[in-house]
Amino acid sequence: RLVLGGLNPNAFVTFWTTGAYRGVDAWRTLAGVVLSVTGAEALYADMGHFGRVPISAAWLVLVYPCLVLQYMGQAAALCVRPHGV
Repeated sequence: RLVLGGLNPNAFVTFWTTGAYRGVDAWRTLAGVVLSVTGAEALYADMGHFGRVPISAAWLVLVYPCLVLQYMGQAAALCVRPHGV
């Protein structure tokens, strides 16, 4: 239910106007969303050029380990400073 609440346009407006990341920080978060969407679009465009097997191999060998390492770093940072969220 909470995840679906993120699709509500009112939640978007509230995030931008009264949330912890308002102003310039709100634009930075929007930039991250745009980069994520365009990155996913580029992945599917690359699948047309390279095919499924090389993209899957790159995901398993490079992207997935980097994501796991990054999430472990975030978890460690939250363990040290839990109020940093």
